[in-house]
Amino acid sequence: MSSLSSHCSKSSFLRRKRADGRPACQLARAAHPARLRQQVPRESTRIGVNRRALQRSPRMHLPCLRPARVESGVASFLDLRAGIGMVAWAGVCVLVLVAPFEALQPLVRLPGQSLTIVELVLLAVLSAWLAAALLFRERPPFRTPLTLPWVTVLATSAIAALAAPADRVNAFHMVVRFGLAFGVFLVTVSGVSTPRRLRQVVVSAAIVGAAISSLVVLEFLGNGFVLRTLRIFRPGIAVVGSQVRAAGPFQYPTIASMYLEIVFAFTLGLLPYAVAEKRWWMAATVFGVLALIAEGIVLTFTRAGLLTMAGGVLVVAALRYRHGGFDKATWAVALVGVIVWGYFAKHYQGM
Repeated sequence: MSSLSSHCSKSSFLRRKRADGRPACQLARAAHPARLRQQVPRESTRIGVNRRALQRSPRMHLPCLRPARVESGVASFLDLRAGIGMVAWAGVCVLVLVAPFEALQPLVRLPGQSLTIVELVLLAVLSAWLAAALLFRERPPFRTPLTLPWVTVLATSAIAALAAPADRVNAFHMVVRFGLAFGVFLVTVSGVSTPRRLRQVVVSAAIVGAAISSLVVLEFLGNGFVLRTLRIFRPGIAVVGSQVRAAGPFQYPTIASMYLEIVFAFTLGLLPYAVAEKRWWMAATVFGVLALIAEGIVLTFTRAGLLTMAGGVLVVAALRYRHGGFDKATWAVALVGVIVWGYFAKHYQGM
């Protein structure tokens, strides 16, 4: 009798030892076999599990495991951390494409305020950016090295507008415009966060620069359809004596020249990259866009435009030489410099 009891105690000890060594899921299966058979999909019980079928199967929850976090459909398409940046980057590209085309007549009229198409697009981009921040539960990058100077200038401008003896409403309008510029700065910092996104923004600027330069050239040639279309953006053409100074969709030729100078400098940075990466079709396209933008700057008949183009070529060539010496990319930038010098020599006496 004692041997039988010792044998039973020994076997029960071995069962407890084996149970302690088993995984928790095996214990749960032993405790609730019927419940687990209902919850575990049939596809996962086979030896050769089909992963796609397992992903399509109902959500499985074991009593021994914590509930797995299921991501939403939006989060599976966009990373939560990169979602607000992608929205900001798309908004910056849209602003770059729309900003030069400011119509004379406002699109929406409100009491005491009118909004043009560019202002509406700006408000839409800022609203989408803030909505994405709320949707993805990510705080926008408000803390930047330039945030404090921006806020200081905004606060000082608001105090000055409040203490203005006259035209106080117009002063507050300027403060609001400066605040919108600060919003554009924050959207740009949030969206243009990688070299690839920066190149894509520059490509957008090059596209709109080529379009504006085409309008400038056609305006200088006297195309009737273009001249009638440009009345949407400005009342007439600028003439000095008998010389037409083309301005495209801008109010004045000097403003058109300043805008195209900035676009020329940014687009010029794409040329060394395209040549270094041996993307010859991209290099040829960038070269043609640069030539077209340079022609547009020349037709504004602004001396500062030619000087700025020459300075941009020198800076980019010097930086490329410092990085890789006299390689193909440096020679490509030098070739652009030769074209700019030809424009300068051709039009300097007429200006």
